[in-house]
Amino acid sequence: MGVGVRIFGRGRCRHLCQAAPYGTIGRSERDMDFGKYREEFPATKKLAWLNHAGAAPLSTRARARIDDWAKAASGLLVYEDPEWARVIRKVRRDAAGMMGCGADEVAFVSTTSEGASLFAQSLDWRVADNVVTASNEFPANVYPWLNLKRRGVHVRMVKPTREGRVLIEGLLSAADSRTRVIAISWVGYNTGYRIDLARLGAECKKRGIHLFVDAIQGLGVFEMKSAEWGVTAAAAETHKWFLGTQGIALFYVSKDVVGGLNPPVVGWRSVKGREDFMTIDFTLSDDATRFEAGCLNTVGIYILSGAMEILGEVGMANVTGRVKELTDYLCEGAAKKGLEVLSPREGKEWSGIVSLRGPGGDGQAAAKVLGRKGVVVTGRADFLRASPHFYNNAEDIDRMLAEL
Repeated sequence: MGVGVRIFGRGRCRHLCQAAPYGTIGRSERDMDFGKYREEFPATKKLAWLNHAGAAPLSTRARARIDDWAKAASGLLVYEDPEWARVIRKVRRDAAGMMGCGADEVAFVSTTSEGASLFAQSLDWRVADNVVTASNEFPANVYPWLNLKRRGVHVRMVKPTREGRVLIEGLLSAADSRTRVIAISWVGYNTGYRIDLARLGAECKKRGIHLFVDAIQGLGVFEMKSAEWGVTAAAAETHKWFLGTQGIALFYVSKDVVGGLNPPVVGWRSVKGREDFMTIDFTLSDDATRFEAGCLNTVGIYILSGAMEILGEVGMANVTGRVKELTDYLCEGAAKKGLEVLSPREGKEWSGIVSLRGPGGDGQAAAKVLGRKGVVVTGRADFLRASPHFYNNAEDIDRMLAEL
């Protein structure tokens, strides 16, 4: 029997030394040629890029879309260029498909923080209202709510378990009759714990509480069903698992609430008559575009069009399955190295993030050493965080483990 690895889950540990052998990594490759998509990521020729929870390398297809944008911009500088409008419509529609909502419920913003801030500032707050979140949230989903302090709104932070789980029972216990929003990450950025949004959304709906989701670590790996799950609003920048770039984010707002939201920032694109510049009529759009104040980040949307095209071709079910195989393979390899896995892996708690106790107790130092060896991961405190995507392969994982 090999060396066991502790995986924290539901208050107990299990050992992956009894898991399937390494050969299972190629199971899905019989049905899908992931290798041809690997060729679209030049970084793989030199690097084992296992840092999609941080940032994704640009694909050749996404880079080609920059050239398409530049060709259009060099000759047609007006925003209303029909080709630009077509790309924007398609990306909005495709994004809605991946988020599980209507195209009219998706707006383009710059960052996850901006999406959270827009939603936070759009609600009609009363003094002593409160927001419930978790103390281990990424700052993008904390500061927008703390910024409401000047309006008399309190922020309640629920502590996670030792394994990084944010328990739904804990969130609900912290809520009361003055709770307006529960703000939570779909996937935690440190240990990769994935919360059951469907269950949480149903509980929030019963209590009349809005559910805001930071979806940045889940979108691009899992299909989201925002409307079905009862999510009120969600935001995700696209430079991680969506394989896009920084400065362009997707912002979902449910059609059931958008009409009652008052955007803190508005502009010519926020209104229904956005194309009639000669008439001033401050009637806000009745869909998510009321949050698009002015000209959009068209180059970012073009890049996203190439990235989403790849994800669409592979299919989200295949992406999810492949990421599960790769992360399981990493956990199996960690077991043989005697490394402690910190990420919950049971049931639907798993994600594309696998955090390991850093050799020597210094995750940042270990990540730097791996970086010099051509293995790109993230180091935080005393752990390493690896996050492979569907185009990675067993050799990438082996390369990382061999250098540990």
